[in-house]
Amino acid sequence: MTKTIDITRQKFGKLTAINLHHIKKTNKGTRHYWLCRCECGNEVIVRKDHLTSYKVRSCGCLNKEQLNSIRHLTVKHNHRKHRLYHIWISLKGRCYNKSNTKYKNYGERGVRVCDEWINNFAAFYDWSIENGYDENAKYGECTIERIDVNGNYEPSNCKWANEQEQANNRTTNCNITYNNETHTLAEWARIAKIKYATLYMRYKRGWSFEKCLQ
Repeated sequence: MTKTIDITRQKFGKLTAINLHHIKKTNKGTRHYWLCRCECGNEVIVRKDHLTSYKVRSCGCLNKEQLNSIRHLTVKHNHRKHRLYHIWISLKGRCYNKSNTKYKNYGERGVRVCDEWINNFAAFYDWSIENGYDENAKYGECTIERIDVNGNYEPSNCKWANEQEQANNRTTNCNITYNNETHTLAEWARIAKIKYATLYMRYKRGWSFEKCLQ
């Protein structure tokens, strides 16, 4: 039998591993499936790597709770037909819905929605209204953007951008070569241990890249 690290009694989200249920060999390697008990009382069999990566955090009841929360907030605030509501639903979809056509560029890369927004449309709505969202803007002329393209959807890393700003931001996604090394602006920010927003503004102002990194 293929050896596996024992995760008995370890907890992953709302699931607690009970025992190794079975092992399955595939073209991509050996998969270990564990019997788990959910906080709601249900038992479910889950692949180990899905547990440890927190791709699966409940028997399915967590998704139902989140949907109920969304419905409650939508009814409470009467924003179902508001454009911001659809934007909120869309950004969550590309981060968590594997069937979403944009998932590979967001969720698959580890981009998430912060705890403040994930189940609270009211909080997202209030932040948007207070931080540049233009209700009168034409479609496509006021969109939410992440300052650090590798960061999450959260208040400190998001802004509302007009069409010109969107074009400017796209130019910063190109590769920048300095001292024979080529990286994106976001990668250079991590290498130089500088906040992305700071490096972006320096670069946008036309500073030499050497000065930008200092």
